[in-house]
Amino acid sequence: MPLVCPHCGADLKGAGIHGKCPRCAAALKSTDNGAKPGPPVYVWFIGAGVVLAGLLAMIVLVVGLGVYFAAGRTRTAPEAVAADDRLPGNDAGHGGGQNQSHADGVRQDVKPPADAERTTMEPLTPNTRMRMDEAQFLGVQAKGQRFCIIADCSGSMSGNAILELKAETSKTIRDLDPSREFYVVFFHSTAVPMPHPSWVDASKENVDKVLPWIAGIRAQGGTSPKSAFLHAFKLQPRPDVIFFMTDGLIPADVPAAVAQMNGGPTKVTIHTIMFTRNSGKNNIVNIERKRGEPPLRLLAEQSGGTFRHVTEKKENAK
Repeated sequence: MPLVCPHCGADLKGAGIHGKCPRCAAALKSTDNGAKPGPPVYVWFIGAGVVLAGLLAMIVLVVGLGVYFAAGRTRTAPEAVAADDRLPGNDAGHGGGQNQSHADGVRQDVKPPADAERTTMEPLTPNTRMRMDEAQFLGVQAKGQRFCIIADCSGSMSGNAILELKAETSKTIRDLDPSREFYVVFFHSTAVPMPHPSWVDASKENVDKVLPWIAGIRAQGGTSPKSAFLHAFKLQPRPDVIFFMTDGLIPADVPAAVAQMNGGPTKVTIHTIMFTRNSGKNNIVNIERKRGEPPLRLLAEQSGGTFRHVTEKKENAK
C-alpha cells in the first residue's frame, strides 16, 4: 500500500525507504512512526464490485421474469386459437367471416355447437317427476299419503251424474303422484269396494288396472254409506284423508257411527261433498241439498274436514 510523508503528507510513491521526502526533503526511515499508510485502494475496487454485482442481479431478475411471462403467454395462445377454431363461422378452417369484433375485442354472433348444452348437462334419471302429496276430488284438495274415496252410486245417480262421478274419480287417481296410495269404495244399499284387499300405489300400472272397474260401476239401490265407512276404517294403515260424496239424504245415525269409527288420538280427515242435479233451464237446485247438507257438514266438522257443494255440470244436464 502507498505511504505518505509524516511531515507534509506528500505521496511517497517511488521514494526509497531510506530516502527523503521529495516535497519537504525530510529524511525518512523505515522505522519512522511518522510514515502512515494511505487509503486502501483495493477497498474501492471491492465496493464497486458489490454495486456492479447487485445491478447485475437485478437485471437478471427482471429479464428472467420477462422471459417467464412471455413463455406463459406463448403457451396460452395456441389453446385460445384451438378453442376459437371450434366456433362455427370462424375465419380459420371454416371459411366464415361473419364473426366480427368490437373495438374491445368482444366477439359477435358466435354460437356454440348444437351439442354444447348436452355435453354440460348431467344425464336425466328416470322417474324424475316431482313428488306431490296432494289429491283433488270434485274440486276439493287435500294432503296426505293415503287417500280413500267413498262415492255414491245409488239409483238417484243414474244418467249423466254417474258418468260425471266416474270421470272425476278416474281423474283423481290418474293425477296422483306414484308415491301416493289410494282406495275407492262406491256404495248404494251396500258397499262396493275396489277389488283389492288394501291400498295400492298410484303407479300407472295399478291405475290402469282400476280404471276398467270404475267404468263398470252402475247406479242402483238406495243411499246407505255406513258399510262403506266400515270398509275404509278397516284399511291398514288407516286413511290420511277420506273424500265422501253423496247426492242424497244419508241416514241420521251415520255421523255418530262414523265419529265412533274415527276415534283415537289421530283422526282421519273427512271432506264431504254434496252433489246435486242440474234441474233444467231454470237451474233449480234439488231439494235434497237442503235436507242432505246438515249431516254432511257435521261429518266434516267432527273430523276437521271441509264441506263443499257441487252441482252437476250444465253440459251433462238433460
